[in-house]
Formats: sequence, structure tokens, C-alpha cells
Amino acid sequence: MRKLFLIWIILFVSLSVKSQDIDSLYQIIDSKKLKYNQKSDAFQSLINYYTYQNLDSAVLVAKQWLRQGELHKDTLVLASALKNMAEVELKLARYSSSLDHFNKALTFYTKLEDKNQSSDILKRMGYVYEEQHDAENAVKHYLKALDIKEKIGDKKGMASVYNGIGTLYHNQKNYKEALKYYNKGLKIVTELEMKVPESILKMNIGTIYCDIFLQNDSVNLLNVCHYDSFPQAQQQAILYFKGSLEIAKAHNLTNQLPKLYSNLGLLDTINALDYFLKSYQLLKQSGEIQGQWLNLYYIAGKYEDKADFKTALKYSREAFELAKELNHVEDKAKSHKQLAFIYYKLGDYEWAYENISYYIELNDSLSQVRNQADFAELEKKWNYEKKEKENELLKKGKELDDERIAKQRLYLWASGLGLMLFGFLIFFILRGYRQKQKANQLLSAQKAQIEEANEELNQQNEEIAAQRDQIQDQKEHIEDIHREVSESIDYAKRLQGSILPKPESLIQHLPDHFVLFMPKDKVSGDFYWWTVQNEKLIVTAADCTGHGVPGAFMSMLGVSFLKEIVTKEFITQPSIILNHLRQEIIKTLGQKGQAGEQKDGMDMSLVQVDYQTQQVQFAAANNPLYIISNRNYESITDGVKVHEETFDSLKLYELKSDKMPIAIYEKMDDFTNHTLNLAKGDRLFMFSDGFADQFGGPKGKKFMYKNFKSILLNTATLSMTEQKNRLKSAFEDWKGQGEQIDDVVIIGLQL
Repeated sequence: MRKLFLIWIILFVSLSVKSQDIDSLYQIIDSKKLKYNQKSDAFQSLINYYTYQNLDSAVLVAKQWLRQGELHKDTLVLASALKNMAEVELKLARYSSSLDHFNKALTFYTKLEDKNQSSDILKRMGYVYEEQHDAENAVKHYLKALDIKEKIGDKKGMASVYNGIGTLYHNQKNYKEALKYYNKGLKIVTELEMKVPESILKMNIGTIYCDIFLQNDSVNLLNVCHYDSFPQAQQQAILYFKGSLEIAKAHNLTNQLPKLYSNLGLLDTINALDYFLKSYQLLKQSGEIQGQWLNLYYIAGKYEDKADFKTALKYSREAFELAKELNHVEDKAKSHKQLAFIYYKLGDYEWAYENISYYIELNDSLSQVRNQADFAELEKKWNYEKKEKENELLKKGKELDDERIAKQRLYLWASGLGLMLFGFLIFFILRGYRQKQKANQLLSAQKAQIEEANEELNQQNEEIAAQRDQIQDQKEHIEDIHREVSESIDYAKRLQGSILPKPESLIQHLPDHFVLFMPKDKVSGDFYWWTVQNEKLIVTAADCTGHGVPGAFMSMLGVSFLKEIVTKEFITQPSIILNHLRQEIIKTLGQKGQAGEQKDGMDMSLVQVDYQTQQVQFAAANNPLYIISNRNYESITDGVKVHEETFDSLKLYELKSDKMPIAIYEKMDDFTNHTLNLAKGDRLFMFSDGFADQFGGPKGKKFMYKNFKSILLNTATLSMTEQKNRLKSAFEDWKGQGEQIDDVVIIGLQL
């Protein structure tokens, strides 16, 4: 039997956080004005949101919360973060990890003397063990939770635990124990007038009576229900289902209504068709296909009972189409069987034969699967009984062992003394033998050295003759390696080119722009990337550690992670994007911050252009942003002092970056987010250090950022294409016949 409403909290979880601005929650978390313990609500809201959207992101947020607790040694923050981490791990079916985090959270809540939270965690641990089919530990933890709830007088919590234990026994088909705990919970919620839990418990109790009636279970009829006839169990099931239905309709519990209508249809033969149709309509609205199939199957059966075979065929065909969509073998088999009988009643023997043939074929395959499942269940039961017997034998064996140990201790003392004396004797014998052996080894070594010297003289003569041939072979081998490496780098160039965005894709959003991209080798450690998300343009220029193939590898990692963060997690605030990118780089490269560790990472500047507000946001790791405008900096930036240079009526402002890379570093603060109030005609420039660091000119010196700024200012009145060409010409003239020392990327944007 499928699990029904195992945990009440499922009915109360709300996805209202969807409507909140995710960026605003991250702003609260990143705020330096708020204390770490004032950010718990924001962390909780983000985890709730990502739990239903992206579980990996939920894990990252929970880990960030956990680091806050560890950093400040705050027990309450640690407990809350660990509890949330455990819940996310449970969603991912990582049961061992979930139990580990629940145990750690329980330790902290115990220190805080928070009995309510402690009991809730014990209950959730019981559920984890239940999911692992470990009934013994599940009951053990449920009862521990119940004991705490009873001591603190939390009747509502007691009822919740009773329902959990009842569900555990219910799934094991131990109806007697299940009814016992369900009824205890029902008594409490009825007294407290808790209507929603009352509806759930009544439905669970009704399901037990329904199972006994439908399975024609005479053993449980007498032992559990104490009834003499099945109609009594049927009436009890209807009574509880109707009681649950009345509450569910009054409180709009839409998750329960389809199941209740469907169950009543199985029991109330007079109104069955009406119940099945109501259940089907509700499930059709919610899009739940499995439930739709089941109700259509029942509806077709009811029309078949009424000899309305045409209507029965209509609903049976609809059910069959859903069974195909689900690709569920058992559902398809049942639909084929039902269609076969309906076609037979309609006199269409060809279709009846075809459907019964399909049914037999599918049923044979199902029998094989069921036999395998039954064997696995028997093996599991046998292993459990074997373990129990082994435990009994171990217990008896321990009693005998305790008796033997006392006798053996005296024997061990005497044996130990004898072994010690024997050991001394062996030691002196071995020492004499080793001294003699060393003398023999010394004589053998001297003889071998003389023979080796003679052999070396002969070999040297042979080696001189062979060296010419070896040098020729090495030359040919090096040429082969060079050819293979060149082919591999050409392939890497094509691969890197395929992941970089095409320049024309930016034209429809910002027609006035340029990208100057000049790799030192065939592939580049510098890269550029842009995308549009929620009417916001995200643009970045980045400089990865190294150049050539190692740099290209880092650049491909950077582009992949940016796509994941922006287009899948819907994060658009530059500082938050850089924070997430740094986490992914550290995680992927396994960086620990240890001495001697490879310092791989990247520097980058990143801007967001909001089409609705015309505002620009900026954040950067080591690389600054240049702005060319004819306005004062106070009207452009968010109050941060900037470096300023002037040419004619134009001014170039340098907005400083955070002095830390996208990698592990001694300083790991959150990146700063700047808001810029730009106007039409203002120009933004993002770049790597390759242009300014290029050696050349008459004295072979670096080009320097001062000259780079001058070129940008002197050409700011030209079109973006002309400005790009001037920059490229200036670079080539300065480099001359010298070698390009690094990759170069420059992005120019005009609003």
C-alpha cells in the first residue's frame, strides 16, 4: 500500500517564497550592516525555495549558514543550519548523511535544552529509518520523541508522533498496532479541535478498514476490527472517509479530496460513479496522471457493470492512453484486459483478441518481476531472522567468554613471562647472526663493485656507438609529438570557440559595442561572456590563471559555471554571481588553502544592465571597470570614490575592484556590489591585464595602464568599431616584432 500523508508538515509547506525577490534575500545575507544571527529568516526562506527548485543550491545555502554558525560558534545557528541540511539530504535520499546531520543538530538542541526541537528531530530520524526499511530503529526514535512530548505536555506534538508510528505499522500491514496509535492521535486532535490533522487521521483509519474489506482479510477482520462480517468493516471505512471528506471540503484540503472520493467510490456501490468522476476531475486540474488513470479505469468498469459498453469503451481508451504516457507495465496490462472484455461485449472479436494477447504478454513479464521482488523480500526476512539468532548466540557466548577470560588471565601472565625470557634468548642469537651476515654482505659488495667497473668500461664504448642512432630516433619522435600536440590544440581552439557567445547575439541588446579578443596562443585563458535573464543583460570579461591549454580549461569552467548560476538559478546580482562562482571553482578544483597548493582561479569584472530601470550594477575580482562620461562621478556611482582623468569635456572614471580572486585566498569576504546611474552615450570598459602588461616600444617596457586610459579617452568620440581598430593598431605597433606575452580581452559597451 502506498504511503498516505506520512508527515503533517507536507500540508503546511508553502512555496510563497517563489514570489519573493531571490536577489533581495541574498542582499540580506550579504549585508554587512546586519549581524549574522539576524539573517536566519533569509537563509530559511532561500532553503525553502530551493528545496522545491534546485536541491544542490539548497545544499550550498545550508552550508553557508552552517559556516556562519561555525565562524561565530553560535550553537543556535549551528543547530538550525544542521537541521535544514539534514532535511535537504533527506530530499536527496542521502539517508546516512541526513541521519548524521540530524544527530549533530540534536546534540546542539540538547545543549540548548530545547526539548521541543529535540523531539521533532527524533521524530524525523524515525522517518529516515522508516525510509530505509529499518522498522526497529524507526520505532525506537519515534518512542523517544513521544516520551519528550509527553514530559513537556505537547499534546499537538504527541498526536503527530502517534500518526507517524501508526503510519509505520500501517505500511507493514500491522493493522492492529496501526489502529491503536491512529486512535490515540485522533482522540487528542478531536479534543484540541485540530480539524486538519483530524481529517488526516480519519482518512488513515478509514484506509485500514477499506484494506481489510477489499482484501477479504478474515484474519484481520476478527483480530483487528472485532467484527463478524465484512459489511461492518465496509461501513466503518465509509464512516471515517465521509468524516474526513467533510473536514477536507470545509478547509479546502485539495490534496486529500481526490483520494477520499476514489476510496468512497470503491466502497459505496450506489454512488461510486459519482465519486470516481469527482476524483478524476480534481486530478485532471492538478495534472496528476497516475490518479487520473486509476479513476478512468474505475469509471469504465462501472459503465461496464451497467452494460453501457460504448461509454465504458470511451473511458477505457482514455485510461489506456494515460497508461501509455506513464509507461507503467501493470497499468497497461490492466487497461488491455479491460478493453479486451469491453470489445468482446461489443462483438468486436478482433480487437478483443489483440488486447487480450497484449495483456497475456505484459502479465507474463510482470510475473517475472514479482517473483524477483518476492525472492528479495524473502531474502531480506531470512537475513533479519539470521541476524536475530546470531545476536542470541552472541549473548550466550559472551556469558561463557566472561568465565573463560578469568581463567585465561592467569595463563596469559605465566605465558607472557616465558615468552619474554625466550625473546631475550632469540634476540642475542639473531644479533650474532646479523653481524656475521653484514660482514659477508660487505665482502660481496666490494667484489660486485670491481666487476661493475669493468662492465661499465665495456658499456661506454657500446653507448658511444649507439648515441648517433638514438639522437636520430629522438628527433623523429619529437616531430611526431609536435604534430599531435598541434592537432590537439587546434581541436581545443574549436571547442573553446563554440562555448563563447557569438558577437552578433549582443547586437539586439546593445548595438554599440565591441569585443577585442587576442589570445597569446591558439587557445586563451581570457574569456568573455554575456546573456539576458529577466530583462537584465549580464556581461563579463575574465582573466584565468595561465594561458594556452591550461588557461583555456579554466575559461571553459568559468563559462559553464556562469551559465549554471545565471540561467538556471536565476541569479543576476553581480556580487552574488561572483560569490557563487568562487564557491564552484574552489569546490571543483578541491582547493583547501594549504601551503604549496596550486593558485588556480580567475580575475574578472561583471556588470548587469537593467532594461527597466536603466541602472547598471557592477562587481569585480581584481579587475577594475572604466567609465567614460561627461558627468561628475557623484551622479554616476553609488558614493564610492573613484580615480578620475579628464580629456577635453570627457572624464574617465576607474571604479576599483575587490582585491581578491575567484579562487581560495587569504581574504574571503563577500564581493562588493556597486550601483551606477549611467545615461545614454556613457561608455563602459572591461578588460584583462594583457594589453597594459605587453612589453614593447623603443625601450622594451610595459605599455602601462596610464597609456591604455589615454587611448580610451582620445578615441571615445569615435564609433565603437573605430575605437576597437585603434586599440588593436596601438597594441600591434607597441609589440612590434616582439612576442605577445599574455592573452588580451577588452569589452566596450555604449549605453
